[in-house]
Amino acid sequence: MSSEKRSLGISFKDILLVSSEFRSLNNPAGDKLAYKLELTQLTREISETEKGSELYCLFGFDLMHGIEEPACILQCTYAARYARKESSAMTWDEFTDGMAVSHVVAYVREFAMNLTARSGLPRLYLNPINANGLVSRYHKRNEEE
Repeated sequence: MSSEKRSLGISFKDILLVSSEFRSLNNPAGDKLAYKLELTQLTREISETEKGSELYCLFGFDLMHGIEEPACILQCTYAARYARKESSAMTWDEFTDGMAVSHVVAYVREFAMNLTARSGLPRLYLNPINANGLVSRYHKRNEEE
């Protein structure tokens, strides 16, 4: 075993809300607000730094994707930034889009719940989300288009 320890992976730097759109459409919501969360944008950009590299990801989400007559429009875009030292054991290829999306989804969940609670619509609680599934569906839709 080497006496030099390697960093296990990649460190989280920040997650920022870049844009959002919320509009109530005056369609009756009932007791529960129907939603369908889908990933609508995904970009990754790696840049070199003095100590290694950084990954910048941009993720767009639509919480009413494909719902006929939704009670509202609820879309948001988040940026996530990660750092990797040269000595890290994990590569950027091993750090998948699903891993990054799983970090951002917690922010989407909180954002949606807070917005709907303040809007007069029923509060939107997002069920557990399969981040890898969101990424897979995003790529499948893009291939079909």
